[in-house]
Amino acid sequence: MDSTRDSRATVELNLYELSCEGITVSYSRSGLEGIPQLSYATGDRSYVFRGEEIRAISTEIGRQLSVTLEASPDLEAITFTLILPPLNLEGDEAPIETVALITRHRTSIGGPRLVKGQVLSYETLKLTGVARAVIF
Repeated sequence: MDSTRDSRATVELNLYELSCEGITVSYSRSGLEGIPQLSYATGDRSYVFRGEEIRAISTEIGRQLSVTLEASPDLEAITFTLILPPLNLEGDEAPIETVALITRHRTSIGGPRLVKGQVLSYETLKLTGVARAVIF
């Protein structure tokens, strides 16, 4: 068995830079502040979420990251959910293709049970970009 090993330590993917149709998304698992950060920008709007503002769960289709973009009481909330698929690196970066959902959650003063018709509606985004292993 060859005892020679890559002198570089294994670094986990921790920076994702993605885009599609006028939308840019950046996610770092642990940025300069030591906490996760997700930025979402489209047109003249941009949002930055940190720490617990990012809801993360691991599922069989990948890591799902959700943030609330807007919330209007008694009307609707808009969330953005990014799916990060598992990815094996051969170097410090790799191309990535994934999807995200923009979900409109309709509600009323009495809650979603009083909404007529469909309560949730979805817009699917196909994002491409690069995933990197960086040291902050």
